[in-house]
Amino acid sequence: MYLFVQKNKIKIFSIIIYFLLLAFSPLITNAATLSISPREGTFHKGENFNVDVLISSDTSVNAFSSIVSFPTDVLNITSISKSNSIIDLWTQNPSFSNAGSMGNASFEGVVLSPGFIGPKGKILTLNFRVKNEGSANITFSEYAVLENDGLGTNAVVSIQGAYFTFLPPKPVAEKSDTLPIVRDVVVVREVETNKLLSTWNFLPKWIKTCVLLLIGITTIFLLLLIISFGIVTLIWLWGYLRKREYKITRWFEILPKFGKRFSRKVPSLLESIIREIKGDIKYSIHQFKNDIKEAEDNNSSLPKVLSDFWASVKRIVKRFLTRNEKK
Repeated sequence: MYLFVQKNKIKIFSIIIYFLLLAFSPLITNAATLSISPREGTFHKGENFNVDVLISSDTSVNAFSSIVSFPTDVLNITSISKSNSIIDLWTQNPSFSNAGSMGNASFEGVVLSPGFIGPKGKILTLNFRVKNEGSANITFSEYAVLENDGLGTNAVVSIQGAYFTFLPPKPVAEKSDTLPIVRDVVVVREVETNKLLSTWNFLPKWIKTCVLLLIGITTIFLLLLIISFGIVTLIWLWGYLRKREYKITRWFEILPKFGKRFSRKVPSLLESIIREIKGDIKYSIHQFKNDIKEAEDNNSSLPKVLSDFWASVKRIVKRFLTRNEKK
């Protein structure tokens, strides 16, 4: 009796397993899925949107072909993009048509060995434009997927289309009847140069003196640098000539007397140069003193003071570049 009951339990269990396998056999045998992503959405008339054609497979597949259909009364395809596609070789370049009541997009492609296996591999992207209000199913009217087994075996394929709803155009923003906000306007007027210079007369006496003194000191400093450079150069030249006096006199063997006279005149020439420099410096100081006195006079305008100062600078430079007259 016990054995009989056990055998009946085994038979009942086997029957249950058999019916479960029959019920779930479509899910087990489906090797690949063609789908459209996103699967749903809402858009307005005149808008553009994109959908991706995807392949998901639990076994290696290497060839795909399909025709995607859509109603042309509400939709039109504007372009197809192959960017980031898993397809390596297109045996038929993707194409589309908006003619008739049902438009279509078709393609055929191959993935090189070892093929594709995995979820959501992108085949291509379809770019749509909404023509009218309503709704549309985008689905696969024809399709085929081949396994990568060297025999071109047709894979068992399931499809997942998409459903979209299309609304009237978005309302255009109405013009506001309110008056625009008037902000404060700052008017900047250009100050005339003459008015700016006239402020020189209102400056305190000590500021005028400091400004001119600073300019004068800067000019003297630059001149002294130039003069110092000249003196150092002459001294070096003199030392150079003294050290090589014997060689120089040999160069001028034809005119020995001329060479001796020249060497005798060099010290006196240096003395005269030093006297020239001392005289030029005294002259410069005297000119700057006069310019400072003129600046202290409030009756003189800034343009006149600066003009006289520039004339003094020119005279000083000319004095340094020319020989002083003997008294």
